[in-house]
Amino acid sequence: MPKVSVIIPVHNTENYLSTCLNSVLNQTEKDIEVIAINDHSTDNSLDILKQFEKEYKTKLKVIDLKDKYGVSSARNEGLKIAQGNCIGFVDSDDVISLNMYEDLYNMINTYHVNIALAQFFRFEFDKLYLNKETFTNYHKQSYYITDYLKKRDMIFIESPAVWDKLFKHDSLEEIKFLDGHIYEDIAFSYIMLLKEEKSISYALNSCDDLKADYGYRDTPKSIMNSIYLVKEDVVDIIDIAEYALNLSEKFAFNELKTSLLKDVLRDSILRRIISINKWNISEEERELLKSKMLSIANVVINDIKEVEIYYGKFALFDKVRKLDYIDIKPLEKEKLEQEKTNLREKIKTLKENK
Repeated sequence: MPKVSVIIPVHNTENYLSTCLNSVLNQTEKDIEVIAINDHSTDNSLDILKQFEKEYKTKLKVIDLKDKYGVSSARNEGLKIAQGNCIGFVDSDDVISLNMYEDLYNMINTYHVNIALAQFFRFEFDKLYLNKETFTNYHKQSYYITDYLKKRDMIFIESPAVWDKLFKHDSLEEIKFLDGHIYEDIAFSYIMLLKEEKSISYALNSCDDLKADYGYRDTPKSIMNSIYLVKEDVVDIIDIAEYALNLSEKFAFNELKTSLLKDVLRDSILRRIISINKWNISEEERELLKSKMLSIANVVINDIKEVEIYYGKFALFDKVRKLDYIDIKPLEKEKLEQEKTNLREKIKTLKENK
C-alpha cells in the first residue's frame, strides 16, 4: 500500500499537463501512486499521459474514459482504485511544490489528524511560481490544529476545494463526489471537515511563513473566473447543498455540526446568487433569476431568508447589493425538481440570446 494516492482528472489540458505531472510524479515522497483519469480529451492530453505512463511505469496509472463524464465522475473513478493510505487531488492544469505530499503526510501521521491543509496561490496562465516549472518549499516545523466545533468561524475561512487537502483514506469511506455537477468540492470538503472536526496546517506566524505549496492556474475558463458568466450550471449549487445535507444525516451530524454546515452552505448559495448581479442581462431578468434561486434554495436551507442577519454576522457581501428586498416565495417540496429544470432552461435561453 503506497503512502499517498494522487487523483488527477484530465480534460483538454495539453498545454499544462506535463508541468502538472512533473510536479506530482517527482515528489520527495517516493512511496506514491498517481492516478490520472482522461475524461474524453479531444486534444493531445491522452498522448501525453501515455508517454508519462511509459516513463513512470510503477507510479502512474492512466484511466481512459470513452465518454466525457465530468470532474466529479473522473475523481470517483480514481477513488475506486486508489490504494494509498492518504488521498490527494490535483487539477491537471495546476502545479504543486515537490515536497507538498511528504509534508502533509507527515503532519497527518505525526499528529493523528485525518485532514492536512496546504496553502495555495493563484498564478496567471504561464507565469509560474518564481518563474520555475517546479519548486520546493521549506517550511518551519510549526503546526496548527483547527477544531471547527470550538472555533466555528474557521469553517468559513477554509477553502471549499479538495486540491489543497490531503485526506486519510479510511476517513473517506461512504463519501464520493456528486456526479454531473460543478461546485462538487463544496459538499465533499465541508462534510469532511465537519465530520472529522479537525484539520492540521502550517502555523503562520508572519507573512514570511506563508509559503504556498499548491499553484492554482488562473485561466479564463477556471471556476474562479467563470463565476460571473451566464451559465445554467449555477443551479447546481442547490443540488450540492441538498446532497451535503443528505450526507450530514448519513453521518449522523449533531445539532452543532448541522448548524455549521447549513451556515456554510448558505454562504456558498448566496455567493452564486449574488454573482447573477454581474451577468450581462437585463435588470428585470437578474431580479427574476435571483428570486427564483432564493425560492428554490429555501426548500434546502429553510432559514436562507435571514440575509440581513447573515450580512452583519459574517460581513461577506459588504460590497454588493443586499438580497433582502427580494420577495421570497418558498416552493413546495414536490415542485423542487421541476423548478430547477425550468430555471436551468430559462438561463440557457438567456445565454443563447445574448
